[in-house]
Amino acid sequence: MSQKHQIERIKSGAAGWSAALLVGLAAVASQGCNGTGDCRTATPIVGAQPPAPVVSRAASAAPTSTPTPTSALQEGSPAPDVMLTLQDGFQLPISAEHGKLVALYFCSPETSPECIREANGLRDHWAELHLRHVVVIGVSPRDAASHRAFIAEHRLPFDLVSDADGRIAGAYKVPALGDYGPQTFLVGRDGKLRKAWLTTTPESRAQEILDVAAD
Repeated sequence: MSQKHQIERIKSGAAGWSAALLVGLAAVASQGCNGTGDCRTATPIVGAQPPAPVVSRAASAAPTSTPTPTSALQEGSPAPDVMLTLQDGFQLPISAEHGKLVALYFCSPETSPECIREANGLRDHWAELHLRHVVVIGVSPRDAASHRAFIAEHRLPFDLVSDADGRIAGAYKVPALGDYGPQTFLVGRDGKLRKAWLTTTPESRAQEILDVAAD
């Protein structure tokens, strides 16, 4: 082989080797580059854990439920027809007064100033309430003997009911335990709840009942 042919063969081999080297470098670059121009490759750390996925707080927060409070009786709905035990031991359901308006007021303790004002206000308007066919009944946790004494002391012309176990109060969504101001429910002639007063305004309660009874 002539010297000229040997030189051409060496050049051809060098060119092929250079092309192969360029292809290899391009492949490495395509794997290591991150698209930002930084083609450095990181050395993996033995035992390293993969990063935890990022979850937004809105997505990861568990839904919370707000307890629904016990709702009050709705006006126009049937009034609970509970059995009442009066201070003299006589028993009757509210439905026994069908055709009349029944003003059922709850208060505890009945000797509190607010309860006394409620009872005395109803007593003072008793004649007008009677003419409008309104039956007034007071309810508290105290026993029958206490009710008889309270009626005599305040000269009440209406009955009081003992609700020691909170059964009647529970039916009307009234707190069965502890002290609470007057809450009054007016049951209509049809047995449905005509009006409910859940705020403490004992001074005006009798007149408010008369106003509704006049409609």
